[in-house]
Amino acid sequence: MDCLTGGECTGGEEEAQAVATCAQDNCEAECFGEPPPAMDPACKDVPDPSPSKGACAKVGDPGLDCNPVTNEPCDGKAGQACDSNYQDSKFQCYDPPNENKLCTACGDQDGWCLPTYTCVGKCAKYCCDNADCGPEGVCDKTIFADFGKGEVGACLLAGAGGAGGGE
Repeated sequence: MDCLTGGECTGGEEEAQAVATCAQDNCEAECFGEPPPAMDPACKDVPDPSPSKGACAKVGDPGLDCNPVTNEPCDGKAGQACDSNYQDSKFQCYDPPNENKLCTACGDQDGWCLPTYTCVGKCAKYCCDNADCGPEGVCDKTIFADFGKGEVGACLLAGAGGAGGGE
């Protein structure tokens, strides 16, 4: 179980990856919870890396196994991405494949987003504030309100997401 939940894994990595892949491919909603409805991400001039440097998400705080804005401590070079787990209302590292770029389609059929992005129907940049989102975007923090992590959001077109978010 430690291998599946991000704990210290001492053997069984291959089996854990097979279970995680099976869950993503066959029971995404049941295993990981329902993602938010499709939204329009900000796509133009979104800074990477984020100017906030992920200051809103301190790894180790409850529900923050990793920082979704910076991808730390996930192994991005190995294809791991810090992303949302709606089932457990937390952020955790997911093994590859996580290859979809900003504003490309994502999900069960299309695949998952690169590190520092989340799937809202298309890949959107994680953010701490509006400065992380470029000139056309706002940091919508309502997406992860159920997580109790009111400071993490996703960059959406102004007026395209939930209730807004702001700084």
